[in-house]
Amino acid sequence: MPNLMICLDKNGIILDFDAPGENFFTKPISKIVNQHYHKVIPNNLIVLFAEKISLAHKTNNVLVFTFSAKVIRKKKLWEAHIFHQKSDETMILIYQKVLR
Repeated sequence: MPNLMICLDKNGIILDFDAPGENFFTKPISKIVNQHYHKVIPNNLIVLFAEKISLAHKTNNVLVFTFSAKVIRKKKLWEAHIFHQKSDETMILIYQKVLR
């Protein structure tokens, strides 16, 4: 199960999200839904996610990439899966990478 699931509309507005067991956002839920994802993800990830979302739309492929980000003051390694749906929505699934 992903640590975080985000559904975006075609303009990058967060329609829905689920983050079971993780405190990904410092803002309350009411301030996340209906906001552009640029406003709620860390600044250093905005360009990376914008490029991957755009590429997912152009190619209709699932894009998988790894990135690091702090959650609750701990830097962790994450894997994102981004794909475009026929309904013009984009799904972002984020999993914590477990290094062995």
